[in-house]
Amino acid sequence: MDPKLSKNICSDKPYCNLNSNCNLNHTVNLTALMLASGSVENQAKEFFQKLSGDEAAKEIINKIIAAKTALDENKTDRAEKILQKAISIGEEANGLPTGLACAYEMLASIACQKGDIAKAEHVVISALRKFKSVKYSCSNNIVISFSMKLARLYQENNKFEAAETIFRKCLDVQEKKYYRGQTDIETSKLWVNTLFWYGKLLHEKQRYKEAVKCFETCYHLSCQVKSVQIPQVMVILHNLAEAAYFNGDKDKALRHLLHAVMLGRLTTFSELPVFYIRIGNLYTEKGEYIEAKLWYEGARKISKAMKNKDQEAEAEATLKNIDSLMENI
Repeated sequence: MDPKLSKNICSDKPYCNLNSNCNLNHTVNLTALMLASGSVENQAKEFFQKLSGDEAAKEIINKIIAAKTALDENKTDRAEKILQKAISIGEEANGLPTGLACAYEMLASIACQKGDIAKAEHVVISALRKFKSVKYSCSNNIVISFSMKLARLYQENNKFEAAETIFRKCLDVQEKKYYRGQTDIETSKLWVNTLFWYGKLLHEKQRYKEAVKCFETCYHLSCQVKSVQIPQVMVILHNLAEAAYFNGDKDKALRHLLHAVMLGRLTTFSELPVFYIRIGNLYTEKGEYIEAKLWYEGARKISKAMKNKDQEAEAEATLKNIDSLMENI
């Protein structure tokens, strides 16, 4: 199995984007504002109505809207400056103004996109210091969310020991909260995300047996969280299959990929042909060429229907290879 598959499937979906969790743990949730299409300014009106005279929050949200507009216009440097001003306002204010956490996340995301991991780390650490200064508990979901982002940045920067320490602490906190009855969507999904990314770290460090266990827990939990969508479950299953494969259990890897495909048939997930190709590859390794060819043909058919030229080309290449192998039987 191609060890790069998980990057192809995940890219920044559904877990990688630092902007994916702008839940501010306040009365206002900016997720819809930041991700929705159409006029950001019009959608912001309802948020302003809930701020009850919080001038710092209003300034921050205005700047977030301006930064979002700048990003839509590909003016990244301008967006970065606007967000830095928003953060300055928030850091000088008492408490944690609504919108500040989202500003931190957006600025860290921009730094990541520019490849400046050190700056992204600095932004996330600044956010954590702000949360601590306003007496947020280390078990608060927003603190866990940013701690997990820091762990991912450390992992990206090859600071594996520091990353693992944070991941394990986050996992311990979320698990205890969950089994004490705190099973709300935010808490549960943060636990799923942390399990997923810790599993990725274990895989990267070639600790495949531990990675399998981590992804299995992640998968079982994801089935209980309504907000986890089918493509996300498929990504988890893929990573579970990949870890099982490298742990020497090809049959288990095949079962997980087949399960993912069964789920994928209910969706229009653009990466579905990749799963077909990987299943075909496993059958090829097992010497079951007829079965492999059926999966490669399925990959070609689906990728053609989706008008995905790259995946169609990959399917064509695998079909040529399997035909060549079958000729030599």
